[in-house]
Formats: sequence, structure tokens, C-alpha cells
Amino acid sequence: MMCSRNALIRFVLVVAVTVVATHGFVAPKQLAHNKNPRIISSPQETTPPTTSYNSVALTIPRGGAALNMASVETLIIPALQSGPWGIVALTGIAAVAVIPLTLIRQLYSISVGYGMAIFLAGISLQHAFGLPAKSLGGLITGGLMFYGLRLALYLFVREQTRKTPTAARKEGSIVAKLTLASSVSLFYALLSTPAMYALRNVQALTTSTSLLVTQGGIGVALCGALLEATADLQKYLVKQSSSSSDESFQGPTEWTYRICRHPNYLGEVLFWAGMFVTGVPSFGTNVVAWIASLLGLYGIVSIMSKATARLEEQQQEKYTGQAKYDAWTKQVKSPLVPFL
Repeated sequence: MMCSRNALIRFVLVVAVTVVATHGFVAPKQLAHNKNPRIISSPQETTPPTTSYNSVALTIPRGGAALNMASVETLIIPALQSGPWGIVALTGIAAVAVIPLTLIRQLYSISVGYGMAIFLAGISLQHAFGLPAKSLGGLITGGLMFYGLRLALYLFVREQTRKTPTAARKEGSIVAKLTLASSVSLFYALLSTPAMYALRNVQALTTSTSLLVTQGGIGVALCGALLEATADLQKYLVKQSSSSSDESFQGPTEWTYRICRHPNYLGEVLFWAGMFVTGVPSFGTNVVAWIASLLGLYGIVSIMSKATARLEEQQQEKYTGQAKYDAWTKQVKSPLVPFL
């Protein structure tokens, strides 16, 4: 069963609106095309950049006042580039994607909205710092964009093509949805915090150790993103090829599912752990950077650990005693961390 045309159109429109909305306040032409952008050399530096911004007026119909987007730009761009308000800016950027999607469907706040929030964070940071695509900074923002957009598209397509519809969940009130959207937007900002601090300091990494740590973190993050993408695709193809009425264990059991029993969760943990390591050389003595980044890392590791335990319990109850499942679990002993 393919995605319905209306559902696909709705998703494309949401993506377009969120990208355009973000582009309006984080992509001034002067900064996006600057070959030598101003890069903050230290997380502690708070001097605002001297960037001139385009003035874009957004007119609200029916007598509403005009909103000058330049005033938003002058808040968002400097906050991302330096100072203590970067996390607030990242939260606002995440909310641009999460709030409208949550209002459409509450579940989107932790699925499609999650992916789109990370995608927009990558776009925003890339435009704020204007780094070349092949630079270390470009790999960081490119990793965020790839991870977020791939995840959002995958989760949306999986939902629309699911053979067995998920049980309907009760939708909360608008206040409850806004509260949820605000909370998860902050969490997604915490996850993106190490990338922001790394970009602030990436051109000031002069010691070989700091540079090696940053490069290693980027490598781990990109490997995690590719692992998760591959594992998700494997599982999706197996689910699509099997009958919804077949109660036998179908797998997958090959390729990435030889590493551990839930390599998609492992890939997600590796991606965010890699992003955390990438930012470590730039944290310095900045308490906000350390606390925010550690909270984000702790949160995602806790979520993935609990999700693994929950899925393990479900599979054991459903498939224990089936030859294929028993052989696979005997050969691949680790649910999440390989070799453990």
C-alpha cells in the first residue's frame, strides 16, 4: 500500500513551509555568500557579529501588524554564533517544525517532528556560520541535515505504508500539544548543542589532540547515521515483503542485524554520541555547554535503552520457541551494544 496522495502533499507542504520559515530568519545573503564568515574563536566570546541583515516584512492579514523578520534575524543569528542564548535559538528553530506537526498529530512530535527539527537545526547552523561543505564544519551541519531529513522521510513513509494500522491514540488538547511540542523542542535543541559549540570553535582548533577528537566525533556520528539508515531500510523491506497475518518471526537477521539485535537504535546512539564528542574540545570551561550537552546525550541514551528493553520483551513473548528467532538470538547475543 503506497502513501496516499493527500498525505504526501501535506508532508511536502509542511517541509516547504518550515524550510522557508527558517530560511527567512537564518539565511541573509550577505552571510550565506560570505567566503570568509566571522567564526567565533571561543565559546566564551559574546561579541555580536557585525552582519547586515535583509529586511523582510511579513504582513498578517485582517488588520494585523507587519512583522519585520530582520528583527528576528538579529536575535537568531548572533545567538547561534556566540553567547549563552544559542540553546534558546535552537529551541525556537526546532519549534518551527515541531509545533505545526504536533498540532496535526500528537505522535508527530516525537517522530516526523524530531527529524524535521534536526534537519532545520542543520540548515540554520550552516547558514549562520557559512562553512564550506567539505570542511569540518560542513560535515557537522551536513550530518545533521542528512540525519534529520532521512529520519523524517522514513518515519512518514513507514507510517503511510504500514500494513497493520497502529492503534489510534487519543489526541490531547491544544494546550497539551503545545506543552509537549515545547518540551521536545528543548530536548532536540540540547541534542544539537554540541554541534553549535563545535561550529563556534572549529577554526580555532590548533592542537592536534583537539582536532583529532573533533574529527573522530564526526566520523562516529556519520557512521551512526549510515548504520541507522541501513538498519531502518532493512527492517522496512522485510516488513513490506511479509504478510501482515503471518505471526512467525521474519527478521531481519542479516547484515547490520548481525552486529546487534537493534542496530537502528545503536546507530542513533552512535550519531548523538559522536556529535557530543565533536563538541567536547570546544566546551572549555563553559558550564552551560557541558550541562546542556550531557543532558541531551543522557536523554537519548536513556530513551534508546528503554526502547530496546521494551522491544526485546515484546519479541521474546511473541517469538520465543520459533526456530529462526531462537537461532538468531543465540548467534547475536547483544540487544544494543555489540559484544556485550
